[in-house]
Amino acid sequence: MSEATSFAFTSISSLNTFLITYYAVNDLIDKKQAIIFSNSSEVMSAPSENSTNLFTIHLGTKVLLIDKIGNWHNIKLENGNKGWIKDEKLVNGYLTKSLKEIK
Repeated sequence: MSEATSFAFTSISSLNTFLITYYAVNDLIDKKQAIIFSNSSEVMSAPSENSTNLFTIHLGTKVLLIDKIGNWHNIKLENGNKGWIKDEKLVNGYLTKSLKEIK
């Protein structure tokens, strides 16, 4: 394989990876979804550290964003479970905000 062919193949692969990632993130933004960004996160009954821990979710879990109060999001899982989780546990805040501004 020539250098030019190798470079072209690498460029096309990189562009494909970028486009797949870009559209996946935009799909999350459009549907008001986020992904859990920490290894495990406690989902609380109310937007407070002093509320009851309802259940725990793990890295990579997709959640639907229902509401927001302060730095807490009311979330819903695919199985219907609902609760509150802090902003810093989600990939939707500052990380995807910069991508959203590109639109």
